[in-house]
Amino acid sequence: MTTEAQAPWLTPDAESLLLVLRRATGPVGARQAARSLAAEGSTISEASVSRVLAHLDELGLTEPIERKGRVLTEEGRQYVDRRVSDRRRNDDFSRALDIQNMTQLLDWLHARRGVECEVARAAAARADAKALDRLGDLLSAHEQAIETGADPTPVAMRFHTELAGAADSPLLEALATALHTEALAPMEQLLDTITGGHGTIGRSTREHVRILEALRAHDGDAADRAMRAHLDRLINEVDAFTRGDLGGMLPRLLRLIK
Repeated sequence: MTTEAQAPWLTPDAESLLLVLRRATGPVGARQAARSLAAEGSTISEASVSRVLAHLDELGLTEPIERKGRVLTEEGRQYVDRRVSDRRRNDDFSRALDIQNMTQLLDWLHARRGVECEVARAAAARADAKALDRLGDLLSAHEQAIETGADPTPVAMRFHTELAGAADSPLLEALATALHTEALAPMEQLLDTITGGHGTIGRSTREHVRILEALRAHDGDAADRAMRAHLDRLINEVDAFTRGDLGGMLPRLLRLIK
């Protein structure tokens, strides 16, 4: 029988075959499956399809019906449904995080505030000494990057993603990580551009210091307040920039950095 841990090891061909079987109204043979995949642009041979189907049988995801072909087992059906749901969710996230305008940029910051305040509160209760030391090291690296004129964006992003891990909550970590993907690094750079123009880029490190102090004190309320103040300040700076004389440049900046 297959397990969730085995699922990532299925090849793309195996995943595609499972989808073919999921759409079918009855048993599917290797020849029919190969033709269905060919219609979708696959070059897998009938012999290879037979081998993949045999492997799926071993995993308990498919089963032969006499000599008519294969069907999904109940476990196989559940697995495919989960994978389809995961892909749909990932596609939805990708569309939602494809930031094209300033309204979406502000929505992203508001979403971060909602998630990361809870992350900070949880980390204050659960972070161990090693996690706190890693955050301290990242904070020092962030300060050094600003002092030397190096790009501060990567290490600043790491501080937030490491903080999500320190919360010791798979749900909060998943939500926070989704809001800090590499695809969103240009948005972080845009924030640095805006705050750099305001002369406030160094405030982020001081705000991170207060967050870390609250974590070390295991004070969830203080951690929540410190994170909220940090993101409130960024939201206010972006909002002020959009209303200022240079606000008209932001859509162009968004296009240039993406």
